[in-house]
Amino acid sequence: MIRADIRLRRAKAQVVIDAYCDTPLKRAQHEALIDVLADLMHWTDGKKLDFQNALRHAQSHHDAEVQP
Repeated sequence: MIRADIRLRRAKAQVVIDAYCDTPLKRAQHEALIDVLADLMHWTDGKKLDFQNALRHAQSHHDAEVQP
């Protein structure tokens, strides 16, 4: 069974992907994901943050959250 907090995280992510898909180009979800990630890389550059470090931390959080 999927925990409620993971369902909520998936729902929030879907809102972001839907926003990126809802353009005149009507991007596919996998293309929207790539655009989201690229935009986050640009955002972290502008904020002088380390995207790869954040991604590593996010991966470790994800791994911990999906453990049975």
